[in-house]
Amino acid sequence: MKTIKAIQSEIDSIDNLIFENAKLPEERQFSEKKYKSLNKKQSTLRTILEYLKTNPSEEFLKNDADRLMKLIKSKEDYYPTWLKSVEASRIEVDKQKSHYEGLFNLKHYRTLLKTTKYLLSD
Repeated sequence: MKTIKAIQSEIDSIDNLIFENAKLPEERQFSEKKYKSLNKKQSTLRTILEYLKTNPSEEFLKNDADRLMKLIKSKEDYYPTWLKSVEASRIEVDKQKSHYEGLFNLKHYRTLLKTTKYLLSD
């Protein structure tokens, strides 16, 4: 399981990378996309760090990961049934899947699952 020290170390390494990049000549600096990606990762790690300060147990994280997997699977299994509904028939075919995932907030649950699995990894 990830520790506060390990997460803080990752945040510090991103800080150092950004700081060192600022010293480089402009033509050798990160692209805007890379810079935004690093900032987003750093922000996510800071959120994870705050969560770890609440001292969640490894058992709790495992149970939460199982719960999220079951929830996502049940929503994904329901998709073919939903397609036959009246609501689905009103939506363009190429937008039905994304509408369904937005309706049940599946992207959010997948992000939570990914984060939980990340915390459980060594």
